[in-house]
Amino acid sequence: MSAFRSFTKNGYRDLVVMVSELYDRFTKMNCIDQAIYESEQEILNGAEAIDADTVFAELEKKHFGFRYISSFPSRVQ
Repeated sequence: MSAFRSFTKNGYRDLVVMVSELYDRFTKMNCIDQAIYESEQEILNGAEAIDADTVFAELEKKHFGFRYISSFPSRVQ
């Protein structure tokens, strides 16, 4: 049996039934897509972008009380 079944009415897809794991995966992907879309809209509306290294450093300091020094070279020059 496939992961989903499609039922039609008068030749048009009317109902799709799928296993719950596949549905959960689709909803998680949609949440990520929505978050990306919202952040892109914020940038288009004038919000200031923050460097990822800065964000991670602030999160590490807030949650762990220290700044982790990455072994990767900085991409910002």
